[in-house]
Amino acid sequence: MASRTGVALGPRRDDGATPRVQVQAGRFGRWSPDSVSVDDVPTNAQLSNAAEPLVSFVVPAYNEATHLPETLGRIRDLDTELPYETIVVNGGSDNDTRFLAAAYGAILDR
Repeated sequence: MASRTGVALGPRRDDGATPRVQVQAGRFGRWSPDSVSVDDVPTNAQLSNAAEPLVSFVVPAYNEATHLPETLGRIRDLDTELPYETIVVNGGSDNDTRFLAAAYGAILDR
């Protein structure tokens, strides 16, 4: 993953083990080895509105035209039925970052 900040989804496992999610802190925080299991979500949890995104991927991208296609491509190719959105924080890039983000259908911030 090109970004140092974000959520890393554990690999799918064939042994029936519960997938785990690790939350990573970026340069303003420290790495936390804590994981959250999908078993920690209450069984009565429901989507209140399937049209609304349940997950937001926020990608910091100052002059990241070189790495952005791989990052956004991996998000796009996730095997999930959960509604999600991808937000690219451009930060005033002076290369093709904003055009690439738009090409992948990301929401642009700035």
